[in-house]
Amino acid sequence: MSQTELNSLDVSTEERECVVEAVSSTLEWIAGERPEYGGETSVDQGLRCEGIVGCISLIGDIEWSLVISIPEPTAEPLAASFAGFEVPFDSPDMGDAIGELANLVAGEVKVHLDGIGISADISLPQIFRGDPVELVKLSHVPARLFSFESACGPFWVAIGSGQ
Repeated sequence: MSQTELNSLDVSTEERECVVEAVSSTLEWIAGERPEYGGETSVDQGLRCEGIVGCISLIGDIEWSLVISIPEPTAEPLAASFAGFEVPFDSPDMGDAIGELANLVAGEVKVHLDGIGISADISLPQIFRGDPVELVKLSHVPARLFSFESACGPFWVAIGSGQ
């Protein structure tokens, strides 16, 4: 398989629907409004975010890294919606809030995947914050980027697939 074919691999329609619905329903529960799904693209170079990133793995019938990338202007109102109080971007509480958000999204993705017969376990989340945070894409790992616009602002969810 060529490098171009690897980079252009796509998740199935069912898997895509699992991710979009999981993200949408989780954010609706947290922020009180479903985010608008903006579409999907291939990740060819890597991801840069001037904000905070939550990473979590799903391993089983699939091998995915799920990355939630949240710019700083979106992170504070999103974390406040979730926590019920103001969460300064540079506080330890921000890491806790985004870690739990990543955990909830991955758990919901797992539930939806289970519903289509795909079994996976989820890892503990890892959180990265910076200006910018750059996630360098491994050349042999195909990845997809899903964009969303919420009442709190834009954010992105990426999936890298080890299969």
